[in-house]
Amino acid sequence: MQLGQCSAGGVCSPLPPPTTGIVAPAYYLVTILYAPPGNKSKASYFAGSSAGTTTNTVDLFGIGTKVGITGNVIATANYQFTTQTAQSFQVTKTTKTELDTNSVVDPIRHGQDTFYIWINPVINYTQEQSPGLPINISLGTAGGADMTVVPFTADELTHKETIPDYKLKYIQNFTDADFAQVLSADPWVASPNYQLDPKRFIKITSLQLDGPDNPGDNIPGGGASVDDSQVGCITNTISQTIGSDFGGAVGVDFFGQGEKATMVYTVSWTNTNSAGNCNGSSQTATVDLSTSTVGYHDVIDVYEDSIYHSFSYVSETQGVGLKVADADISGVVKNSVGQPVPNQLITIKFANGATRKVFSNAQGKYRIFRVPPGPTTIMTGSLVSTANFVSGRPIARDLTVTGHPPSPNGAR
Repeated sequence: MQLGQCSAGGVCSPLPPPTTGIVAPAYYLVTILYAPPGNKSKASYFAGSSAGTTTNTVDLFGIGTKVGITGNVIATANYQFTTQTAQSFQVTKTTKTELDTNSVVDPIRHGQDTFYIWINPVINYTQEQSPGLPINISLGTAGGADMTVVPFTADELTHKETIPDYKLKYIQNFTDADFAQVLSADPWVASPNYQLDPKRFIKITSLQLDGPDNPGDNIPGGGASVDDSQVGCITNTISQTIGSDFGGAVGVDFFGQGEKATMVYTVSWTNTNSAGNCNGSSQTATVDLSTSTVGYHDVIDVYEDSIYHSFSYVSETQGVGLKVADADISGVVKNSVGQPVPNQLITIKFANGATRKVFSNAQGKYRIFRVPPGPTTIMTGSLVSTANFVSGRPIARDLTVTGHPPSPNGAR
């Protein structure tokens, strides 16, 4: 009589002890922060934002056997792991942590996109010695240390010789396949001609990137708050699987569904999507689109990456830019005594329901490009102004704000 079987007389032999152990995947990708356009631009995820991703563990080991999570929480000063359901977990930055990404060129350049990689995860696993039974796991860190999350740009991961030594030590066990898998998570890096997937990328708003009119002028722009609260809760049938080997460790034996023991050397992190208030709170960032390039203008659409809960950017001109003469609505922002007000935030709501945020420049001038036809609402301070835009017929509209004297030198 074999272990775990019963005789005709009802005598059963005991099951063998469960298989238990620890495996150390080479990495887990926490999030991707996409670089904004503009050579002085910056995107900041402040307190309250939750850049990160949700991972489903149903087929974590790729052998057709369900994987469940035993309840546990890992929390450090900067990042946290929490169990979402019996078969999913979430890794995000903590609400006290700020993550930033900066740009140094005007066009969108995805080589500057930053991957935040958790490099010391471990998986504690248990499975009964019988085919088809689930695998139970808990996640932790190597040696019980804090979660170590290291940022790498796409350029660094593509050209490994450029990775600084203080970062390189963390990814010594990475294989070429690991580098390729991480880069594949960013669709623009994986395919420069990538066509936006509306199931993964949810449009939030649009911003303008406006350079100064004259050399030496202060740069127009400032931090515009971007959030996904208006999209409600959106989940689509889309996910992304990123493979990770065991960092040079030996494989482990698991029973597949109804199959004999299978040797496994990798895990497959299947990241699922959500946008809006699906997790009870909305994603928020402060995006400052700024450029020192005189006369440079562009309209930038802002999308939420619903898998990695960060914001991405798409130029409506493919980075070619726009001329001053292309403006559909323009004017000067003035205070109550007729003086120009620089760097004044202006919010526009278009006839199609879309919104845009722009800033007045050093002379108080503002311009709105690529306006769809129909009623347009222009808001700044307490002022609300409406205009009915007709294609090919530019509108000149000065705006007067009260209680807002200009700064002495028009500085930002």
